[in-house]
Amino acid sequence: MAGVLIAVEGIDGAGKTTQAKRLVRLLNRMGVKAAYTREPTGGSIGKLVRRHLSGRRTYSEETVTLLFAADRLDHIQRFIEPQLKRGITIVADRYVHSSIAYQAAATGMREWVISVNSLARRPDISIFVDVNPKEALARLGHRRKYVYERLEFLEKVRSEYIRLVESGEMMIVDGSGTREEVAQRISTVVEPLLRERGLV
Repeated sequence: MAGVLIAVEGIDGAGKTTQAKRLVRLLNRMGVKAAYTREPTGGSIGKLVRRHLSGRRTYSEETVTLLFAADRLDHIQRFIEPQLKRGITIVADRYVHSSIAYQAAATGMREWVISVNSLARRPDISIFVDVNPKEALARLGHRRKYVYERLEFLEKVRSEYIRLVESGEMMIVDGSGTREEVAQRISTVVEPLLRERGLV
């Protein structure tokens, strides 16, 4: 039985990494073989993206859009698809909707960004952990900010995510409250899919 691909999305500071890792642990406790992955990856293309995000190297937003898409296609071929075929459920910390939300906000060319990402396998479920951008930035504290971690920009990104939710491509989960409360909301969204696929 093939595994399912679950994407956990959100603006910077939404707690998606914490929640993606918690979800993997929960799934394994439930008897569902699950693995965590993240994007950008640690591969050669993903490292170029990470240099841009950290400000160590600057690319145009159009170039970054293409790099994100290339990193994802390589990730799908080398890791995601083989694991799913083995019956492993993958929890991705950012996936295709992250590119659509961020790069649409950055380039202003939503349809082009969607087209660039059209070859990527769609997730079985994509969860948007929704947090107010001001709260999200406050959670990040005083650590060095990455290039997209600005209030005005994150408000645009959140609007793009909401657009995806309203189109039916994503499920929304309230990201406020304790980690345990958010994790419970996410599990409530995920469990029907697992039952439908016969995984629990």
